[in-house]
Amino acid sequence: MVRKKNTPTPASARTRRNLWVVQLIEYILGLGTAAATVNAAQPLGVALVAIMIVSNAAVLTAPLSAFRITNARAHQLLGIAIALVSVVIAVTIPMDVSSQLIVIAVAVAQGFLSVRFGNGF
Repeated sequence: MVRKKNTPTPASARTRRNLWVVQLIEYILGLGTAAATVNAAQPLGVALVAIMIVSNAAVLTAPLSAFRITNARAHQLLGIAIALVSVVIAVTIPMDVSSQLIVIAVAVAQGFLSVRFGNGF
C-alpha cells in the first residue's frame, strides 16, 4: 500500500518507531542498577532487580532487543510487575539502607517509565 505524501503516520507505526527510546532508558536503568551491586553489602536484591529490568528490555519486539518475544502491551505489564516486585524485594530481602533506597528509586523509575511510556512515545 502506497501512502500519500502528506498523510500522517499511523499511531501504531509511531509507537513502534519510538519504542527504542524506552528500551534504551531501561537498559541504562538496568545496567546502572547492576553497577550498584558492586558497592552493596548484600548484592542479591539489587542484582535481581537489575536482571529483571535488563531482561524485560531484551525480550521486547523493538529495534534494540536481543530476543523479540513480547509485544509492547506485554512489555508494559511486565514493567509494572517488575516495579511492584522490586518494592517487595526492597522490603523483604535483607540489605543495607542504601541498597534499599536504590532499589526503591529504581522501582519508582521503572513504574513511571512503564505506565507513562510503556507503549512508546
